[in-house]
Amino acid sequence: MRDIINPLSLLGITKVLTSEDHKTITQGFIADFFGLKAELDQIHIVEPYSVDCLRRSFNPEFWKSHRMVKFDAAFTVDMPGTTHKLYVRREPKLMEAAKLHVFGAAPDLDEGGPSVWSMNLANEPIFPDGHAHRWLTMEMEGVPDTPTSHLGFFELMKQDDESPVREQWRHFLVTGTIPSTAPEYLKEAVEVLEYSNLSPEETELAKETCAHVWNEADLDD
Repeated sequence: MRDIINPLSLLGITKVLTSEDHKTITQGFIADFFGLKAELDQIHIVEPYSVDCLRRSFNPEFWKSHRMVKFDAAFTVDMPGTTHKLYVRREPKLMEAAKLHVFGAAPDLDEGGPSVWSMNLANEPIFPDGHAHRWLTMEMEGVPDTPTSHLGFFELMKQDDESPVREQWRHFLVTGTIPSTAPEYLKEAVEVLEYSNLSPEETELAKETCAHVWNEADLDD
């Protein structure tokens, strides 16, 4: 029986994906959702997890003064000959808002600059088919020769029949649990969110932000 933080809370998603001490989780997520097989030293977390950083993220004025768009996790991945800018955010309400997120994330990209990938974890239906995970290639109208922007969706209400490991990610994000066959980095993700592993500051933040603590005994396995 274990109490865990909701993986889809801001505390949960940022602690799992942007902790420098648990970068193998980040590496696994990037491989599974973005299709990039990167080494740890090729992955740079734009804003590494810390309680102070997380507290700032709850302040809307922080986003207005520091960035054009809000994201839950951001990375740059330096692959041979190419740099990718990756973004993750939760619960897009409209595809148009997600499109603005892609384009707003990199307004000054020049020819030869990094490609932009924005993965949206959607907690509501977006497309009327059975595919849970997809990428759309976007073009900036009137701006020729700009790097490719990719708009991604992972619909959490749909079972992912195309990738067993992404389905395990979906199960983790929705229920906080994983099967015994899950990769080690997903097992590590569960441990990271165990309530007993939180610092006093994180425990207080979880209470302040209602990061919903679940009891694993009450969840479907």
